[in-house]
Amino acid sequence: MRVHEGWKDLFDYLHGLQAKKERYRVVDERLPPLVQGLALYDDQPEQHSGGFVHYTSWENMLKILDAEEAHGPVFRMYNYEMANDPEEGNIKPHKWRKFEDSARDLCREHAVEDGETNRKRSTYGCSFSTNGKGVEDDLMFWRLYGGDGNGCSLKLGVVPRHIYRVRYMEKGGSGNEVPDEGDVAARLDYLLENMKKAISRAPREYRARVCISMKRALEQVLEGYFHLVKSDAYRHEQEWRMISVNPDEESVRYAIGEDHIVRRYIEGEKMNDLLVSQSKITLGPRVQNVAVARQYVQKRVRQHGIHATVVCISSTKYRRS
Repeated sequence: MRVHEGWKDLFDYLHGLQAKKERYRVVDERLPPLVQGLALYDDQPEQHSGGFVHYTSWENMLKILDAEEAHGPVFRMYNYEMANDPEEGNIKPHKWRKFEDSARDLCREHAVEDGETNRKRSTYGCSFSTNGKGVEDDLMFWRLYGGDGNGCSLKLGVVPRHIYRVRYMEKGGSGNEVPDEGDVAARLDYLLENMKKAISRAPREYRARVCISMKRALEQVLEGYFHLVKSDAYRHEQEWRMISVNPDEESVRYAIGEDHIVRRYIEGEKMNDLLVSQSKITLGPRVQNVAVARQYVQKRVRQHGIHATVVCISSTKYRRS
């Protein structure tokens, strides 16, 4: 299982530090890749799922299709700092909040100041809806995420790697507030315990650096889990997400929308790998000159080597303003 393997590698490394089989002076080099490679859940789609569908605006679709021929189009994973949901990343089970406090205090226990007191917006993601048959041409999703009907939906032909189901919980809930919360809490508890032991056994000259590296690693793990929980009000979306926490700064790109706001994103999986047999691109019910637009999209995707994808036009009845 992905989760078991990644967490085992991380715990083995922390055990090696405690036993002095690993070198403390390179913790800040060895720890980040182990954390970056962690799988947070072993999620599999349910049988009644309508497939993985990503809605986007017409402007974003054109940018995707204008990708360089050699590189090919990719799904963009935008930073959640500009998410429409004001509670994005802040809906958390009580136990997870306690771990967040523990991560914040990890360095203080050893009189080490990290210098970073505010939570960084470092999580990037790309969302997919799975809400039953016909989700690729759904009035609600067109209005919310498909450019108010003037956009596209992209239905994948395969399940992407490194994608997770979003959990939903009521604000102020109690007990097991989200599925698998107990398993996550157990892993976090063991992680915190072993980090504290590793820090306490670090040579004095490396302890400050080790503290900071451990704190940031724990925060990175938490940040990933936080962006996989949303308010129960969004449960009907049955959302899944590809997420990446704290990617290399060199991989961060910038885009300026029609609203002139600068947004950060990183490149996700290639469309050639996901738009295969059984995939579909649907043009929204308000796309202008839609028959010609369909011909254009079909020509462009074929130029990018995407030959199995069906390009069609929405059949949804949409009130035009």
